[in-house]
Amino acid sequence: IRKGHRGKIIGVVEIIDSLGPFSKEELLANQSNHLMTPDRVNDPEAANYRHAWVLKNAKLLKNPIFFEQKLGAVRWVELDAETSAAVMKAAA
Repeated sequence: IRKGHRGKIIGVVEIIDSLGPFSKEELLANQSNHLMTPDRVNDPEAANYRHAWVLKNAKLLKNPIFFEQKLGAVRWVELDAETSAAVMKAAA
């Protein structure tokens, strides 16, 4: 699900690990892996972003899959069975 594209699934990926929390120094030493600028690393709000997901098998779908997203500040979405099946089929 791409930020700014409400209600569209544009690809799939496997999350194979979660690393961290990382110190500011570790984030700065690995900037090429997360693209967080030095200014952003020092921003107090960035304290919430000290972990990293390790991704595998990222795949962009040929066509986006649309779904109904609830309004509000949503960090995770729950897909219904039909939408989930459509994503799995498109990713195969």
